[in-house]
Amino acid sequence: RAAKAQKIVTGGESLEDVYIGHLAIPTHLIIASEAFVWAIDTHSREPWSIKWEEISHFDVKDLQLQLTVFGQQGLRSFDFGVDDESQLEQFKNLLAIQAHRMGNGGNTSVMNASSFYEHLPGIQSPQLDHVFGSCNNVRRKLNSTIKDEIDVIEQCFARVKEMDSSSQQFFQTLDQEAWCLIDSWGQVFSGLSSRRCITAGLINGTGHDVQIKSTKLVEGGSPCY
Repeated sequence: RAAKAQKIVTGGESLEDVYIGHLAIPTHLIIASEAFVWAIDTHSREPWSIKWEEISHFDVKDLQLQLTVFGQQGLRSFDFGVDDESQLEQFKNLLAIQAHRMGNGGNTSVMNASSFYEHLPGIQSPQLDHVFGSCNNVRRKLNSTIKDEIDVIEQCFARVKEMDSSSQQFFQTLDQEAWCLIDSWGQVFSGLSSRRCITAGLINGTGHDVQIKSTKLVEGGSPCY
C-alpha cells in the first residue's frame, strides 16, 4: 500500500512531490505528501487533494477528525471517521507533521492555541483562541460615510492604528478588520464596476522591529480566500 501511495503522490514519477506517509481509515486512504493531503475514497477510488497552505486547521470530535479548509464561502469542514483512539492518534500525528504550514496551525488538536500565542515575544497579552478566516463571509452594512475606495482604506487604517496586542482579542479584531476591508470594498465596487481586493497581514511576534522592503502580487498558485 505504501508503494501505491507513493505512486499517487508522484503521479507515476511525473510530478515533483515527496511522499511522507499514509493511513487507511474506514472510508478513505489518507496520504500526506510534501505539498498535499490526499484522501482517496475506498469505494469510488475518487482522489481528493488539497495543499497544506489551504488548510485552516484540524480538530477531533469523538472518533472523527475534522479537517477545516479555506474556501470561497469561508471555512468549510470535512469529517473523517476512524475505528478507534489508536487510529485517531495516528491520523493526528500524520497531519501534525505539516501543521506549521496550515493557516491556523496553532489551533490544531496537537497544538493549544493559547500556549502557542504565549510564546510570541512581540505580543503583549495572551490571546483568546481564534481561527483566522472564521469571520469571512459575514456581511456588514456599509458605513454611510464611505463614498469611495479611499474612504474604505482610510477608515480601516484608522481603526487598525488604534489596536494593540495588550488586548486579548487583538488577533480576533485584526481578522475582523481584514474581512471588513474586503467586504466593504466589494460593496463599493459591485455589478459592472466590480474590482477585487485582497488583504495580507503580518503579525510581528518577534519582539523586534521588522522592515518590509518590497511586495509582489503574483497571479496563480495556491488560492487564498
